[in-house]
Amino acid sequence: MHFVDIYYEDKVFFSAQELADYLETIPSSYSMRERISQVQKHFMQVLTDRIESLQDADWVLAELDNLTDQEYQDLIGDDDIEEALVAENEDDVISLVAKRYLTKHWQVIDDALYNNFYLDIYQQYRSFLQYLTAQLTDEQAEWWQAKQRRFDMQLEYHRIDLEDVAPLLFLRDGLTGGGTNQAMSYVFVDEMQDYAMSQLLYLKHAFPNAKFTVLGDSEQALFREVETPQALLDKYAQGFDAQRPALIKLNRAYRSTQEIMNFAKALLPDGNEILTFTRHGEKPTLRNAQVDTIDKVLNDEVKQLRQEFQTVAILTKTADQAELVVEALRDYPEKVQLLHAMDRTRTANILVMPIYLAKGLEFDAVIGYDVSQNNYPDDKAIGLLYTLASRAMHALHLVTIGPVSPLINQVQKTLAP
Repeated sequence: MHFVDIYYEDKVFFSAQELADYLETIPSSYSMRERISQVQKHFMQVLTDRIESLQDADWVLAELDNLTDQEYQDLIGDDDIEEALVAENEDDVISLVAKRYLTKHWQVIDDALYNNFYLDIYQQYRSFLQYLTAQLTDEQAEWWQAKQRRFDMQLEYHRIDLEDVAPLLFLRDGLTGGGTNQAMSYVFVDEMQDYAMSQLLYLKHAFPNAKFTVLGDSEQALFREVETPQALLDKYAQGFDAQRPALIKLNRAYRSTQEIMNFAKALLPDGNEILTFTRHGEKPTLRNAQVDTIDKVLNDEVKQLRQEFQTVAILTKTADQAELVVEALRDYPEKVQLLHAMDRTRTANILVMPIYLAKGLEFDAVIGYDVSQNNYPDDKAIGLLYTLASRAMHALHLVTIGPVSPLINQVQKTLAP
């Protein structure tokens, strides 16, 4: 087990070695969770005993003498102290005030013990990764070694990857027996298609008595391959051990024209189940560009769409590509706004952002930047392209640098000639 020192005012109060040594005295016949619990109880008792032993110490009495009248009065609120005052026992009053002072003084130590802050859960997770590496074959072990190096590097910058959060929290809770809220009765999860199974299972662990409603669009999965709603339900029902799973489909699209949705749903394995709203417009267009012509093509496309529509959004696969688009439009006569994750307001009619920031938004016209084979090579990109297309209400223009994505080639008939 890995422990860390508990500090008070830059000095070690309980050392990691003390904690580890006491853990070793507890029989291994107990589970690790039970042993950790005994470590916690032991050192909380040590803290209590230390307060009891020091309440008459000279330095404590000196600290009490330095308190203001108000600070002293704040400490005299206990029933025992009031009883002692009635009995006119000055020594008892001073002892009880000193005890109250020390308890407040070292509250941060008590909090650290209560919340298991003495466990070095990050090093414990690192040991877990090492254990996995040792159990696997050469090719798998190499991947996990790379994973461990990545985890170590991220820790140097005081951060961890999102994919590590749920297993790390599971490990922490497994060791401490904490992390659950028994009172929560209902949990609602939006955009569930972007959650890993481990993340949703952790929510189930954290709220064990709650009923769950998970809402999302399986076709808008940005970080994995698209799955049908029924396939998702079956997978999560098994993971959650759900007794009465129910699938409710909302499959009518109201945002986009029929022509845009015909293109979008043709990308999907179950696209024929989506019902389109009967509002017609132009078919989506595809325009080819090269590296040396893309700036001109983008400016032309924006100019054309702005003549007819109020809001035009250029959606890219990555944030870096969004920066390139803004640079390409630097001389455009209207303001161009690059949206970031923390932005809450739009200040321009021409917007640039990566696709993952456009979820839940809609625009009069959308330009899909570089829908090439290089950017969207296989089925893993279906969710990205579907999300991009379904942000457009009236017009969708696609631009590719080099050969277009094979996903779009397969639905060529839904595009304008």
